Amino acid sequence: MNYTDRRKRALWRAGHRGTRELDLLMTQFVQDFLPEDTSDEAQTRMEQVEQLQQVNDPDVQLWLQRPESIPAELPEPLLSALRSFEYRL
Repeated sequence: MNYTDRRKRALWRAGHRGTRELDLLMTQFVQDFLPEDTSDEAQTRMEQVEQLQQVNDPDVQLWLQRPESIPAELPEPLLSALRSFEYRL
């Protein structure tokens, strides 16, 4: 599957996790985190988002709401992006 299709799938999955609150948070995070280009960095970020989407909802929601709870072993740039994420209304 090409990057554009993977990005569309990741955005769709971000908005359909289960709870409306997490859907809103994850959709915005994934939109901000995944570039539209197909560079090597974009591919790395896509792999990280796909791994993040395998994590249980309560854990991800906690990480987005309380950055200090994010495990330090998460790879960069995902770790920095989660820690600096701020939801915009």
